Amino acid sequence: PEGEIDCFICTQTFNFIFDVQEAVRGAAKVLKSNGVLLGTVAGLSQISTYDHDRWGDFWRFTDQSVKRLLEREFREVKVQVFGNMLAAKALLDGIVIEELPERHLLECNDPDYQIIIGFRARKR
Repeated sequence: PEGEIDCFICTQTFNFIFDVQEAVRGAAKVLKSNGVLLGTVAGLSQISTYDHDRWGDFWRFTDQSVKRLLEREFREVKVQVFGNMLAAKALLDGIVIEELPERHLLECNDPDYQIIIGFRARKR
């Protein structure tokens, strides 16, 4: 529905759409004036074999790429990164949070290890 949605929540989806700019355009299109797009994308991560084998796994993002991608269609783009070296190593090694002796170390974010990039963007 064009121009009918106040808030569109889109998590961990844009990584799997080859024409990502068109997907962002489509997200903007369904929003009302001043509507908000909230979402996340993967930064550092392994390939999702399930998605790769079915429709594709195309992109990994950074805070800069997300900001530039969204600013073409949105205003008031805010981006926040989540992750640090411990989280990155645990993710790539397949270690779950219950196996980490000092979980509180996951709470600090290091922009050099962008595992998840969150965003909030308001429609023009």
